[in-house]
Order: sequence, then structure tokens, then C-alpha cells
Amino acid sequence: MKTEDIKLFQQVVESGSLIKTSDTLDLAKSNISRRIKALELEIGAKLFTREPKSMRLTEQGQVFYQKSKSLLAELEQTLIDLAEPTKEVSGELRVQMVANAHSLLLANTVYQFMAKYPKVKAELITTNEELNLSQQHIDIGFSFGEELEDSSLIARRIKTAKIKLYAAPSFFEEGQVPKQLSQLDGHKYIQTRLPNGKIFKHSLEPDFDPKKLDTVLVTNDVQVLIDACVSGLGIAALPVHLGELLVSHNKLIPLCEEIVVYQLHSWIMYRSNQFMPLVVRRFIDFAVAELENSDMPSATLPAATRFLI
Repeated sequence: MKTEDIKLFQQVVESGSLIKTSDTLDLAKSNISRRIKALELEIGAKLFTREPKSMRLTEQGQVFYQKSKSLLAELEQTLIDLAEPTKEVSGELRVQMVANAHSLLLANTVYQFMAKYPKVKAELITTNEELNLSQQHIDIGFSFGEELEDSSLIARRIKTAKIKLYAAPSFFEEGQVPKQLSQLDGHKYIQTRLPNGKIFKHSLEPDFDPKKLDTVLVTNDVQVLIDACVSGLGIAALPVHLGELLVSHNKLIPLCEEIVVYQLHSWIMYRSNQFMPLVVRRFIDFAVAELENSDMPSATLPAATRFLI
């Protein structure tokens, strides 16, 4: 019985179908189907009930999945522990990140890691969809948001950005710029959709409730957000480093005594500390060290500088 076939079986379980497994592993569907059937014959039990668009585990399949997952993980960790003191870092690394202004900075962290460890190969995947590490067979995920959406993942926070409210100088009449959050009620508002598809919902200030404002535009693009705000379309919640740059060039004004209304966090995420390949473990430590000391906010500055001309 080949461990590669058992891992393939586990991937089919986690992906939920042969098609998704085929896409993830770049293997022909017929190849996967043949190997699963051969595994069933070798075990002497039917592992799946096959349906038109999915694969559902049988009772025996569920037992085999749980037992094999534990046994293979223990075997892999034993091999890692035995080899780690002298083993050179090598292997494949699959990294997924949201498609935003930080993508190149995060990708550059992977390049630096590969330069340090020349035998490492990597696949970088950018997406606007919610990260799903297990289903897509991803080692590491980078995410941005107010909170973690998947409690099954382990996450290390890298940075936190403060979010404040801004508007164009022409948006309010002279002397009418709000000093209190309650004075914003009814004014036009530009809503931000975060990289994880959510909108801001955890206000740090009880007096700030976007539902009391008149939302006229929703966007997930920071340049569109800034353009709409600078154009006078409405009030916008912006990271401080972008807002203050535009304020310094008289493109925007700060509102409500510059109260921080939200926080936006960045995380590096992975599935488990236990039974982790050496290449993944080393990359996590490397990426956290690099990104904690990096100027992540500067990666988004081009979104604002084009409005300074």
C-alpha cells in the first residue's frame, strides 16, 4: 500500500470531489479514480459512495480517513524529527494570498526565502475568494480582516492598521465639519469591502454606526475608494497612513478629531503546528520575522500617490 495513494485519498476527502482534487493536484481525473479504486481493492472495503458531482465517505471510509490521517501524520513527523538536525531545507511550498496591494510584498518574501534555500520550489496563488487551506491543499495563507473567519486554523498576527474617517474638503460647508461621530448620521458614506469579502462591522466606537449613514457606494478597491472620497462622493474609512498622506496634500480632511473607528489586521495562517514539514515551519518563522520588520503600509501608498499630482 503506497503512502502516496493514501494521501491522494485524503485529498479527495478534503476537496469533496475528484474534479477539485484534479484541479488542485494537476492530476487527470481518470488517474485519481483508478488509484482510489485500487486502494479500495487493497483494503477490501468501499471508501466512497460516488454521486454525480461529489464523493461521500462510507462508514468504512470515515474510519480509514481518521486512522490514516493520524498514522501518516505521525510517520511524517517522525521522519522530520530524525532528519531535521542535518537536513537541508527543500521541498514544495504552496502559498495563497488575497489579491490586493500587498501581494507583491508577500510574494517578495517567498522569493527571499527561496534565495536563502535554493532547493525550495513554490506555487503562489492569489485570489479574491475566501481562503480555504485544507480544501485547496495550501500550506500557508496570508489574510487581512477584522477577525479570523476560520477557527480551525492557526494564525500569527503580523501587522495592525488603524482606520479613521476622512472626506474631501468640499464635502462639508465651511465650519460644518463634524467633531463628534453622532454628527455623521445621514451623511453619504463609501463602504469598504475587505479582501475576505466582508465589510467592516466591529466598530471600536459605539457612536459610529455605518447603518445610520447613507451608503452610496461599496467597493473592494482602495484606489476606487480614495478616488470617490477625493471627488466628494462621501465619507470614507481609510488606513491612517493613506489618509494622512492625502490630508498633508489638502486632498482630504480628517473627521471627528481623528477617532480610530476600526482596526484591520494581517495574518499568516496554517493548519497545524503538529506534523509540519520542515520547509513550512522554516518559512513561517522566516515570513513572520521579515514582515514584522517590513514597512507593509508602504505597499499601498501607490493607491494614494496618484491623487497627489
